[in-house]
Amino acid sequence: MNAIRSASETNRILDREVLNRWKGRSISEITRQDVLKLLDEIVDRGSPGMANRVFTVVRALFNWAIGRDILERSPCAGLSKPSQGQSRDRVLSDDELRAVIFAARQAGRPYGAIVELLALTGQRRNEVASMR
Repeated sequence: MNAIRSASETNRILDREVLNRWKGRSISEITRQDVLKLLDEIVDRGSPGMANRVFTVVRALFNWAIGRDILERSPCAGLSKPSQGQSRDRVLSDDELRAVIFAARQAGRPYGAIVELLALTGQRRNEVASMR
């Protein structure tokens, strides 16, 4: 996931990963070391993908604060994502694929047909959704 897809996801990340650690502190008190410590803790617990998403959200928050003249400089300036993105190699087993197609047929039109087409073609959701 290269970008945060929704406000609810952003809020979830802030609530779960950031606000508890920095609770009671002013945004101007957060340092580069605080950001690095936060990201390192997330990577160390085995969640490098989440660390990348947290970095994206936190950087956006600090950039917003700069744009509003709340901060002069972001503690994220000069930092890069804490881990390299990893491609997923997971594929559905034959039994899982059979179950998806069966459930899609049970769901009926229009969504069942869309899910079945996704399963049969291996196309991306937006590619199938934009078909005529």
